[in-house]
Amino acid sequence: LSQGTGYGIVLGFGIFFSLFTSLIVWMDYRFGGTRTSSEQFNCAGRTIKTGLIAVDIVSHWTWAATLLQSSNVAWQYGVSG
Repeated sequence: LSQGTGYGIVLGFGIFFSLFTSLIVWMDYRFGGTRTSSEQFNCAGRTIKTGLIAVDIVSHWTWAATLLQSSNVAWQYGVSG
């Protein structure tokens, strides 16, 4: 594939899934009556139990620390390691 075709595929999929997700959210808002807030985004409107929320928070912290450490190692030793 050419470089232009690759960019077209990546941008095409990105635009398609962005529009598709926006359509689903709009339909849920319009027909399902769901009102989105930060509470709804973070813990599904308190329908998820505390243990699963704690696991999610710890996994995000672990992911962030791993990403930061991998960046430090890449800076110190180079990308090839």
